[in-house]
Amino acid sequence: MKNIILDQIKVMDSRFPNEPLSKVESAIWQEIGVENSNVLYYKLDFLNVLSLLIKNEIEERVSNLPSFHHYKTEIQQLNTRNLPDNKIVRIIFENTIIGALIEAFLMETTSILDITAGISNKFLNASFKTFSNRGQRVLNHLEQNCKKLKHQKELIRLIQHHKKVWIDDVFKLRDDVSHYKNLSNLFSFHIDINNKWDGKSFDNRSLENPTIGSLDLGEFIESVNRNLLSFVTEYLRLSIGSKRCPEEGKSGV
Repeated sequence: MKNIILDQIKVMDSRFPNEPLSKVESAIWQEIGVENSNVLYYKLDFLNVLSLLIKNEIEERVSNLPSFHHYKTEIQQLNTRNLPDNKIVRIIFENTIIGALIEAFLMETTSILDITAGISNKFLNASFKTFSNRGQRVLNHLEQNCKKLKHQKELIRLIQHHKKVWIDDVFKLRDDVSHYKNLSNLFSFHIDINNKWDGKSFDNRSLENPTIGSLDLGEFIESVNRNLLSFVTEYLRLSIGSKRCPEEGKSGV
């Protein structure tokens, strides 16, 4: 069984080539140890595979949406003439596959943050094993127990910046998805129509891709990947450079 699983991983690697190690400073991988490097490497590689699968699913479905023809008649019969001016009706085509993939993507992203925080323990003289409370626990430790840490201020600024730009949003999205809140745009293709729609000019080319806020889902995925890799690299570099908090006691605040 183990060999079968390993063979499948090798096949997946050949289908979706990725070189995350080349994007992270080699000195970091050596310093965090073989076991941690392997885990982080696999996680980053798996996240890349998920990203490609989401991108492929979007490209395939936008040109061949199974539910389109089934609902085409009903959509054309909508009485849009009675809609008030500027009133928009959004017609949604949900995609379960994308929903599953984006949930896995969000879970994997936060998992990488957890692992990265855990790896930094030996350099920050801490006991936290995850990026709990969206990184606030790491911030608390740095602020309260590492006042003499070489890169304390840089680490605090780094975490605060990334939390504001994307980390907090990813954790919120992960929680929303896992609790099945209203996130239809996140894994749905859609089209907006108004009272001027003639009921005819409607085809797959009119469909908009799944979106997160104002971002296309594909753009969001690329943005998270880029920011995650930047954060992990800089966070580990600063943590390793700090080694241990001098004259401070071990804490898990």
